[in-house]
Amino acid sequence: MRSRWGSTLRPIMRPCNVRAASGVLWLTLCATLATALSGASYAYSMVEVRSYTSAVSALRQGRVAVAITRVREGLRSVPESMILNNMAGAMYFASGETDKADAAWRCVMADRPDDPIAAYGCGLVAMSRRRWDEAVSLIGTASNRGDRTSCILARLYADSLRGVPCAETVALPDSHLAARLGLEAHAARIRGDHARALADVRRALDAHHGGRYAEPSGILMRFDRSAPLKPAGIEPVLKPVLGFLLRDTESVADDGAEMMWRMLAIEPSRAALARMGSQAAEALGDSSAAHRLGGLALAIDPEAFDAADAARIVAGPYRSADPLWAASPDRRLIALTFDDGPRREPTERLLGILSRAGARATFFVTGRYSAANPDVVAALARAGMEIANHSYSHAALPTLTEAQIMRELVRTSACIQDVTGQAPAFYRPPGGRSSNVVLRVGGTLGMRACMWTVNAQQAEQQGARAVRDLVVGQARPGAVVLMHNGSAATLQALPEIIVALRRRGYEFATVSELARHGT
Repeated sequence: MRSRWGSTLRPIMRPCNVRAASGVLWLTLCATLATALSGASYAYSMVEVRSYTSAVSALRQGRVAVAITRVREGLRSVPESMILNNMAGAMYFASGETDKADAAWRCVMADRPDDPIAAYGCGLVAMSRRRWDEAVSLIGTASNRGDRTSCILARLYADSLRGVPCAETVALPDSHLAARLGLEAHAARIRGDHARALADVRRALDAHHGGRYAEPSGILMRFDRSAPLKPAGIEPVLKPVLGFLLRDTESVADDGAEMMWRMLAIEPSRAALARMGSQAAEALGDSSAAHRLGGLALAIDPEAFDAADAARIVAGPYRSADPLWAASPDRRLIALTFDDGPRREPTERLLGILSRAGARATFFVTGRYSAANPDVVAALARAGMEIANHSYSHAALPTLTEAQIMRELVRTSACIQDVTGQAPAFYRPPGGRSSNVVLRVGGTLGMRACMWTVNAQQAEQQGARAVRDLVVGQARPGAVVLMHNGSAATLQALPEIIVALRRRGYEFATVSELARHGT
């Protein structure tokens, strides 16, 4: 079969004119595959093949909405299609649409009650709805013909949440080390062995090979009986569509199943692991470890704790303070502040200029860039710069709900605290856009809003000379100067600004140092 397909396709695939041959290639592939499948136990129609392969192609590019659309189009023509309903269920569940996923998988099980993907998927749905016995039964059905390791892990996880005692050592392969350690930590915590739980959590966090603040792909284990699973989105599918089509007939179903098992793999949430470790450390009286792990959990997921606990973990020194616009003019102090970033290249250049001049400054960083460049944040802190909060995504905070404002500020404070060991004392609302709600949330988190005395934003659009003239011309004792991290004009003007202000007797202070002299 494979050699016959290869000989059919090889002439078309020569690089003589790929663009002109693409339509012929697609028709040949579909016709060949449909003919080959017609006598197989899984006889897919050309509509199913076209919809499925189009969906896989979209998933390879990370275009989940397009993939779902292609599958829906196929299901309108073949509503009972096993492979399309299974794929629809996997994509819906991984995207958080549990009811639609359940309906798609139930459609498969109506004809094939032992279908492993559908049974496993329905088991995950049952688990997410806290129907533990049903979940374990369905996962057991799936284990007869499905991915054995996935089924074992899902059953052990369901058992741990429904109160079935778990062994101190879980039998899972090394490829699932983080999951094994997470289950063992959860079991130890239930037994009251908090030292073992804390040790296992740390090892599980170290076993994750992604970014420090990144969750694994797939379905996340939250180790929370009230909310057991959380979809983490769908990774692009790396298997080439052509490679899928060139497999033999029986492998079509196998390839589809392999892809869907990967989409539905359950993995321990790093935020949940860090939260569990924080709770174990707190039970042991280790407040330092509890604080660090709690901050890491919030940096990954700002909803890892409720609002009160989050505020306690990332608490700054202030409470409901009025915004700072300028400090007392009794000393010739001035605070240079830089918004946005930290983008690696411009931030490192700014730091170099400030360090060579022996000038301290305050960087209002966004959480998104801080999470992407934690080493740059660490370098700023080591150099004596103050790190302050500029929201996570540079959102217009007054347009958000109170809960959304809390997430924006909490996650950024947690990223800063995780790197520097200290929660920020100040935040600056992006664009200076604030409201009573924004100020209240900031105060709840122990932060004071910092605005500015001199704003160089418009001058930064005009060039280095304009920035220098504005900052030097408007400087006064106790002033807060607003500039931007990524501005080329600011980078060019900064050395001259520092020299000119020093000649006038100014000392450079961080915002916190400035505020201590009275406002």
